[in-house]
Amino acid sequence: LHSSRSRRCMSTSNPTHHLRRAKVHWRARARVHRCGSTMTTYASIADNLEACRQAYANSTNAQKAFTVPLFDEAAQHAERLDATPATRPAPALWGVPIAVKDIFDMHGHRTFNGRQSTRTVEPAESDAAVVSAIRRAGAVIVGRTHQTEMAFSATGYNPHYPQPHSPFGKGLMPGGSSSGSAVAVAEGAATVALGTDTGGSIRVPAAWCGVVGFKPTSGLISLEGVVPLAPSLDTCGFFARNVADCARMLSVCAPHLDTAEGTMKPTPRDVWDSESKSWAIPSPQNLRIACLEGTLTNDMDAPTEASYRAALDAMRGAGMSVEPLELPFFDEIMEAMRVIFYVEGAHSNLAIARDAEELAQVDETVRLRIVDGSAIPATEYVTALRTRARLQTAMSELTANVDAIVLPSVPVAPPDVAKCESDPNAMATAARMSSRNTRLSNVLNVPAISLPCHKVGAEFPAGLTVMGRTRGDGALLARATAIERVLLAL
Repeated sequence: LHSSRSRRCMSTSNPTHHLRRAKVHWRARARVHRCGSTMTTYASIADNLEACRQAYANSTNAQKAFTVPLFDEAAQHAERLDATPATRPAPALWGVPIAVKDIFDMHGHRTFNGRQSTRTVEPAESDAAVVSAIRRAGAVIVGRTHQTEMAFSATGYNPHYPQPHSPFGKGLMPGGSSSGSAVAVAEGAATVALGTDTGGSIRVPAAWCGVVGFKPTSGLISLEGVVPLAPSLDTCGFFARNVADCARMLSVCAPHLDTAEGTMKPTPRDVWDSESKSWAIPSPQNLRIACLEGTLTNDMDAPTEASYRAALDAMRGAGMSVEPLELPFFDEIMEAMRVIFYVEGAHSNLAIARDAEELAQVDETVRLRIVDGSAIPATEYVTALRTRARLQTAMSELTANVDAIVLPSVPVAPPDVAKCESDPNAMATAARMSSRNTRLSNVLNVPAISLPCHKVGAEFPAGLTVMGRTRGDGALLARATAIERVLLAL
């Protein structure tokens, strides 16, 4: 997705080899900084995997991130890859340790989707399409990861499994629903991880765990073999320690990314190299950024606001044009999202909604959403779909003259798990605030990526979301790389 000249600038090495690296002592590093540097090169795929295994073995939190660890199987796979004669070029994910959310089918494994593991579930007969894609590219799968029940909450809390937490503090919520995938990358037990995002399920845990989380345009990556939640909003995405690794994952999971096929049409301000088929990383002085204000920045807590404002100042200091923008139709967006999310989520779990005994076993936050969604009239759902289409056009027109939009990924720092468990109001607030900002890009169906924006030594993590245009995923990643470089200096 980038020219060779740009690739050399994105990290300490070419991204083809970048994903073959693992971070040492990432758990300690996560407390004081964020992704993008101090990676260690390993002599073999087996050594790379062993670093992830050690990170898993040395951290109780990393162990809780996995519902099914697969390091033994991964070690056998790594040995086979090391014994395979080298080819040039090597497959994009050759030997990369990857964690997979327990919402994706994997051949021979049961997909619980965050539900109780005592349930009778038949093993999957085949891999989900995206799992098959990363296997073909040489990935080594290290395990299946923790998530909120049915992926229907962004807190990261699931009473049916041991609870992982944010690496920034024992007992802090990790964010969800793709909680385990974010924690696995943050703790160094995986180099990258697969997740899904319906209303923020990648970007919320990315922000609260201090890693990068990318939600592509919905429909860009196949969801075959993925348990649905809200099909018109669902998308597959990635956790990584930098934007370059997300770009590499996208190139594997959405191989049809090519302007010739009309998948991504560059605008006049985009720089597309037709020979290398890559997006050039823009100079900061050439970027026009809109920072969303109003409701999206209201009620920020002090640590998050300090990190967010410092990030904006750094971007301006680097030469980017950063101007405030308010959305006149924010309330309409949120109401359309609520109706679509709840109705489709209830329909996807219709059998549970109609079984009082089974519904009673579901986590309270998730249960209430299923009940609420079941009660919404069809007329409201149809109206919400029409509103969504209208607002997508309105947003496109409103932001036609900017290159990217930024906003706080989550307006608050991760809350305490114990407090949320003991106080229903605290849990309800965490559920509401965690995905308030992230839902915007799902309704608009634009790609969005959360970048760590807290300073070195910060007590709490914070994320800066960068949003692009529908199917402009490559251009977004190029611009996010330019912003990432600025944020790494904080």
